Amino acid sequence: MQTRLAATRDELRKLGWSEGDNLRVQERWSGDDLARIEADAAELILLEPDVILVTGGRVVSIVQKLTRTIPIVFVGVSDPFGRGLVTSLARPQGNLTGIALAEYSVVTKQVEILKEIAPRVTSVGLMFNPDNPSAAFHRAQFEAAAAALALASVVLPVRQAADIEQSIDTFARKARGGIVFPSDLTILAHRSLVTAALTKHRVPAIFSDEAYTSAGACRVHSRSHGDVSTGSVICGSASSWRSRSRSARCPTNAL
Repeated sequence: MQTRLAATRDELRKLGWSEGDNLRVQERWSGDDLARIEADAAELILLEPDVILVTGGRVVSIVQKLTRTIPIVFVGVSDPFGRGLVTSLARPQGNLTGIALAEYSVVTKQVEILKEIAPRVTSVGLMFNPDNPSAAFHRAQFEAAAAALALASVVLPVRQAADIEQSIDTFARKARGGIVFPSDLTILAHRSLVTAALTKHRVPAIFSDEAYTSAGACRVHSRSHGDVSTGSVICGSASSWRSRSRSARCPTNAL
């Protein structure tokens, strides 16, 4: 998200808007705590900004509930029309507009790449937060992709750190299994725990955000976050947008 914000600042400068001159930016980093998100949003709204930039579907819903007048620009929101956030993709109306994250097929690609980098796997798990509005879409793509490759599919719903560690530990007992991780703020917040558990149990995995590299994921093939994107990590994942590759040191048994 820091990369996205830096890219936003760069583009605003190109349009003649710069901090310290004619632009003031107030930042709030609320993580996955919904109560804190609501408190931060209320605080920002009291400042009467000209526009609010938001990432994530759950956050958008909270901010929109608190203001129907201040323009809200969102990124990383899955199916805003289907979820009732906007009345039309072409003409959103109301005070919402932004960039929809509609590439659910990325989960299909994650499963395919997992099979490519770990051809001996016979089962694949999907780790996700069931409270994530995109969960149902991700699960449908995941199950179809697993079936197409004759892989046994296992869903691993988690809501907190303890769930993550337990799920990986339980899954690791299955023979020749790998896990895919679609975009999810809850799991991303615990990425160090995730990569440590995967390495401990030698479970191959495909992630959906290049931020996992800072926690020990190995190779990245992703859309640029400067293009307001979701990344893909190998020991990480792959995406269909403009890509770049990067290598990082990692345990040789990670795959």
